[in-house]
Amino acid sequence: MQHRSPFPDPLPDPCRASAPVGVLVISPIRLLRDGIVELLARRPSAPLLQVAATGDQALGALDDGVAYVALLDAGMVDAHALARRLERHSAVRAVIAIAVSPDDVASQVTLAECGVRGYVSHDGSMEELLAATDAALRGELHCPPRLAAALARRLATVRAGQAEGVGALSHREREIVQLVDSGMSNKEIASRLHIEMATVKNHMHHILHKLGVHRRGEAAAALRRWKTA
Repeated sequence: MQHRSPFPDPLPDPCRASAPVGVLVISPIRLLRDGIVELLARRPSAPLLQVAATGDQALGALDDGVAYVALLDAGMVDAHALARRLERHSAVRAVIAIAVSPDDVASQVTLAECGVRGYVSHDGSMEELLAATDAALRGELHCPPRLAAALARRLATVRAGQAEGVGALSHREREIVQLVDSGMSNKEIASRLHIEMATVKNHMHHILHKLGVHRRGEAAAALRRWKTA
């Protein structure tokens, strides 16, 4: 049985090769946003720089005439869903997760499934951030060897265990996970399915338990792997 790699295609879109380059820094922490922008602005060939504190601000800031590298704060509540939405946007060349916890491998696996092309840990240096940004602009995946090995080991375990769990989901539960993967909130899912939000939360509780995960994004990633297996 073959599985699709969780890592995105490292090659940039050739149709966007001649577009102006931009960097979009997304974090609710102003100090982090401003610090990164100030660093990048000092470079001789500084890209177009934009900041956003929320997912909605980030998506609204994108210009289709610019090829963006999005630096996404991995600590944001909606980081996984936002990474997926950014990765699908035509103006985004690559998404890099910043302020990543090195020990939270499960979250990193989910981010990889959502299209993230690079990682910079919360104790990483500015040099590492610049290296990750430059790699993304070249269309390369930036991932430290130790993290790559951990991701590979974790992915093998996750796939084996979650395949059985996804198979145990009811039709309604799979439908809800699919809507989660599209970026919908519990309130939006309840409206779409014409059910109470408490019912959605109850379904999500059972879904997470069956899959052995803790986050909505991890559940969505498990469903995608199961469907493409």
